[in-house]
Amino acid sequence: MRIAERVSPAQVDFMHFVKFLAPQVPLCFMGDEGNLASPFPFFFDLPKNVAAEKDRDRYEQMAKIFNDPVKPGGLPDPNDPATFQSAKLPWEEYANREERRAALERFRQLLGWRRDRLWPLSATPCLDAKTARQGNCLIINWVFEAGTLSMAVNPTDAPADIACLITGSPVSTGDFAQNGAVLRLGAWSAVAW
Repeated sequence: MRIAERVSPAQVDFMHFVKFLAPQVPLCFMGDEGNLASPFPFFFDLPKNVAAEKDRDRYEQMAKIFNDPVKPGGLPDPNDPATFQSAKLPWEEYANREERRAALERFRQLLGWRRDRLWPLSATPCLDAKTARQGNCLIINWVFEAGTLSMAVNPTDAPADIACLITGSPVSTGDFAQNGAVLRLGAWSAVAW
C-alpha cells in the first residue's frame, strides 16, 4: 500500500513539500507524482540463482529492518514478469480522475520551486546547516555560499506558535501566519524562504 493511501492529503503534501524544498536528493517512486494507489512492488530481471538469493534477502530485510516477519510466499516474486507488469502505471487515472491531475500539477509546482529557489543556492558550497527545535516544530537553515535556505515545519495534527521570522518570499504547504516575531504553523504545515 502506498503512502498516499495511508495518510491524509495534507500529510502527503507536507511530505512532498519537505522532500522537494530541502537540499537533499529527493526519493520518489513511480506514481508518487499523482498520488496513485496502484502498487509499485520491488522487481528485477536476474538469473535464477542470483534472483533466489536476492529474494531471500528481501524476507530478511522485512524481518530485521521493518520488524515485519513476512511468511515465505508473502511478497511478490521480484523476478516474475507479472510482478513487473503490476508495477506499470495506470495512465488512465490521469485522464479519468481530477484528483490525480491535481496531484501531478502540485508535484510540478514543487519541482518548479526546487528548480527556481534551491538550485541556485545548491550550485554553491554548503557552508553550514543548523536546526532549532521548538516543541514539536523545527526550523532548519542551510547556509550556502550564495545564500541561506530556511524552512519551518510543523509535523503534527495541531497548530503551533514558534519564535521565527520569515525574512524572504515564502512558499508553503498548509497554513501559516506571521504575527510579529511569532510564526503560527497550522497542522502539517511547512514554509520555506
